[in-house]
Amino acid sequence: MEARAKIAVIEDDPDLLESYVAFLKPVAETHGFIDPAQFLTAVSHPNPKLMPDLVISDLRLPGTDGVRMIASARLSGAEFPAVLISGNLDKEAAVSATEVGVFRLLEKPFSREALLLVVNQLLAERELARIRSESIKAISRLRELHSMIKFVFSTDAASTTLDTPCLSSSASDEMQSLNETFVEIEQHLDSLVNAGNSLEEQKAKNNRELYQKSLKKGSAVPFRKPS
Repeated sequence: MEARAKIAVIEDDPDLLESYVAFLKPVAETHGFIDPAQFLTAVSHPNPKLMPDLVISDLRLPGTDGVRMIASARLSGAEFPAVLISGNLDKEAAVSATEVGVFRLLEKPFSREALLLVVNQLLAERELARIRSESIKAISRLRELHSMIKFVFSTDAASTTLDTPCLSSSASDEMQSLNETFVEIEQHLDSLVNAGNSLEEQKAKNNRELYQKSLKKGSAVPFRKPS
């Protein structure tokens, strides 16, 4: 079973934090933090308790702000895309946020649809980056095996081709095993490419649906503290 994406939300208002977590739980495994220090402890390397795929944080936090907290997490070795939320985001704060790797800025009040759109986009991009990384590793392995074949059969290649029956029994078995490995890797690469295409299609579909909803009057439901 494929592991669910993990989201960390940092918000010092307990009621609002509860609202965020409840809304995002159907999308991903969501962890809420009132205290930014607790979040930093959880994600700090070399032994992080949590490795989030996405971080959502309020700009104003007790004793610090979202920009400094994210910068501290990155200095510890944590890597994640981030969304910063603010009721009054000035130009200086926006520039500082982008410098520490904040991928999106949301200004309050914002709709649930707007938050969901951003979350879906960033999680999809994160997964696509993982797929690309896995593809690169598989391609590298394929090249290593290709080099291995050329080395193992270099003495035979001088007098005969690899697919002739002139090879010894052990060499033929070795060649068969390597061919099977090549087929397995190629199938894995095809699977990764198909997964990437599916994610791109799903992201485009989500964007279209959320855009259409945003055009309908009354569709944008802002986050509020539970009454």
